[in-house]
Amino acid sequence: MLKMPEPMSRRKKSRGRLWIWFIPLTLIAVAGVFYGQDVFRYFQVRFASDSLLRLQGRTDAYLASYARYSEMVPPASTEDPAENPYFKLQDALYQQIDENRRIIEIIARTEEDLGTMAAWRGRYELYELLLRIQLDSRNLIEFSGRGYLPPLRPSLLEEKSVQSIGFELSRYMRRALAYNPDGSYKSLAHFGVALGDLMYFGRTDPAILEHLHAVNPAELPPELQKEWMWVAAGLYALLGDHEKLKEITDPPATQDSAQTPGEGNPPVNTGIDFLEPYQKQLLLGYARFQARDYMQALYAVRLVKYDPSVPDFYRAEAARMEGEINAKQNGPYFAIPYLQEALRISGDDPFLQERLSAFMPKNR
Repeated sequence: MLKMPEPMSRRKKSRGRLWIWFIPLTLIAVAGVFYGQDVFRYFQVRFASDSLLRLQGRTDAYLASYARYSEMVPPASTEDPAENPYFKLQDALYQQIDENRRIIEIIARTEEDLGTMAAWRGRYELYELLLRIQLDSRNLIEFSGRGYLPPLRPSLLEEKSVQSIGFELSRYMRRALAYNPDGSYKSLAHFGVALGDLMYFGRTDPAILEHLHAVNPAELPPELQKEWMWVAAGLYALLGDHEKLKEITDPPATQDSAQTPGEGNPPVNTGIDFLEPYQKQLLLGYARFQARDYMQALYAVRLVKYDPSVPDFYRAEAARMEGEINAKQNGPYFAIPYLQEALRISGDDPFLQERLSAFMPKNR
């Protein structure tokens, strides 16, 4: 008797192996959380034809925020520094530096202009250095007259040696100039070499003057004019170039440029207001002294010393310089009364006490 064929049994799908997909999916999800932004940024930059223009736009936005930061007074102390507007802006700026550095590295993989990419790397070393050091008119006088490097700003950022940043800054900018000495970045590169060498070596060198002379301030970002003024004025004073110092601190203002600042005659030295007249005069005295033009140096510092409206620190510096000049002209003992006068004006000042001690008979 014929039997109907039995239907073939179907194997039931095993659900026990679904867990195999759980591990790779979990890993992908974790990678997306931690590296998704970087991956997105990579493809966004990699396939963008105007990536350098976008980077310039991000840099302009950074400089606009940096301009506000540079005008803020660092807090002396606070109970909750993390909530202080100064530290919050500082941290936000550092995050922008970090993000833009990653973009630069992505662009550099396909960009053929090696000089431009070296300049971009150096530019962000410069921005980080300026984020960490304090450049103001008071410590400019201390730098030019006493040889003190600019101090560090109060910071909650990860500690990093400004000497190493200065080295990297100088290295990248020199590389950029080696590829193309006349590139659009040349003024910024020469400025970066001057500041980088100063912070790395901790001393001045006449070779720095070549880089300072090569800078056209009009080609620097407006937000960095004050920083340029600090570096240029300080180094010119220390190296005795009083003509260049006077040129940048008191440039000849023509009537045409004063009347039509936007018609092809932009104001070059927008950092002039950074210095008070008595500070400019004291810087000129330093430069004349370094150039061994002692009579003109004496005249310059006395204008500061005998002005009662000038703050005591600067009047004391002027009195000290009187002593230094007299020591060069007449002998070390002639400096003593001027150093004593400087101490009377300033009060307790370890630097002045050290200089006075150096001129006393028992130490000679």
